[in-house]
Amino acid sequence: MMYCMYAECRRALAQYKLFIFLPQAAAAEHTIGSMAPIAVIGATGGVGQEAVKHLLAQDREVRAVGRSKERLEATFGTSHKLQIVQASVEDADSLKAALDGVSGVINASSG
Repeated sequence: MMYCMYAECRRALAQYKLFIFLPQAAAAEHTIGSMAPIAVIGATGGVGQEAVKHLLAQDREVRAVGRSKERLEATFGTSHKLQIVQASVEDADSLKAALDGVSGVINASSG
């Protein structure tokens, strides 16, 4: 089931053909701050950065996923709502580990 919890996020990012995947049960029970983080794959790219910033502004837990931990840290700094995870879409094991325990995924990667 494909579902975007944030209508404004869906409208803003629709032009980039992004998909936000949230389990239907999690979406139905959502309250701010109560869910596991949403992962943003490709977080250091232009669209990924905007998605991370938008989610953080909505007080969401975010897991920023990218190939370079240093670039992720330089781009976003630190926040108690932000997890930085190094992984690549070309490495299935690293990606699987990066997505473990998330409530949804925004794939903004170009790979």
